[in-house]
Amino acid sequence: MQALCVIVNTHALYVSIISQSVFEQLSPPPSLSATKAVLLGPGGNIATKREFTAQVTHKNNSNPVQCFVVGAHTDNLLSRGAATHLGLIQRLHAVEEEDDPLYASLDSKPAKCKPVHITLSEAAVPLAFMQLVEFRFLSCRR
Repeated sequence: MQALCVIVNTHALYVSIISQSVFEQLSPPPSLSATKAVLLGPGGNIATKREFTAQVTHKNNSNPVQCFVVGAHTDNLLSRGAATHLGLIQRLHAVEEEDDPLYASLDSKPAKCKPVHITLSEAAVPLAFMQLVEFRFLSCRR
């Protein structure tokens, strides 16, 4: 197993990514599969190279995680779903659009209203945090 430092990305439910430069340092590297996934980030399309599956472990929790290798120099991101399964975060309450009848009645256009100002206390904890987890690659090139 190799330990990698990842940022838990609570915004992405199922997408975990690893940069090409970090992937190239893995020894032995996991076997890659072609991917047709199109990943979108705040800046537009993310160049997805290939994908692999890793068994990710934190303390006594383990979970298989699909990881996408991206060409951009970026932080390694662990999805909200994987982080929840590993016990790193806990979902208190989430509303999914397809599950809530309120969303069905809303127009998809942005609401026109006064700007909203949110003030955080100095003790506020950010949603993203770094965590060291262990990756065991399910199939590796030798």
